[in-house]
Amino acid sequence: SRDFPFISGYIGHSLFVKQLREIFPSALFIRLRRDPLITAYSILKLRRNKSNSHFSVLPKECLAFASSSIHRQVAAQVYFLNKRIDEAYDPERTLSVSYEGLCADPEKELKRIISFCNYKGMSLDLKNNFPTLFDFNQVQPDFDLDSKQLYTELKFMSSNAEYIEQTESL
Repeated sequence: SRDFPFISGYIGHSLFVKQLREIFPSALFIRLRRDPLITAYSILKLRRNKSNSHFSVLPKECLAFASSSIHRQVAAQVYFLNKRIDEAYDPERTLSVSYEGLCADPEKELKRIISFCNYKGMSLDLKNNFPTLFDFNQVQPDFDLDSKQLYTELKFMSSNAEYIEQTESL
């Protein structure tokens, strides 16, 4: 129905944000931003539990890292997904929401989302009560050896733009 918002949380859409904007010119986007280390750590654990196969969406840029360590593969996956989403960011049509903030105070973040949507011409209201918080995993670089290696790889990805650009063109 055109009378109600359509919400999709399919991560695969992150590979096609520009196309979605063209197809749905009046669409609003909510960018749920999660700490890259926590995301990478979660993907690494899932990959290890699933016979080392890829988990989640794999941007084509990651193919250049197929023979790299699992830590670099996962870091590349997180890096390139975030890079694609960030490159398609349109401040007029996108609200950025912190995953950790949403978990820490769901009602506050949902009210921000509703305010953004209403400001852009929708008519939304918060009709249900939500828990005061949701549990979520927190990972620091010194949590364990995996977190340390992932942190190092993520820093490598974000601080070596020239190398990354060469890799993307392969």
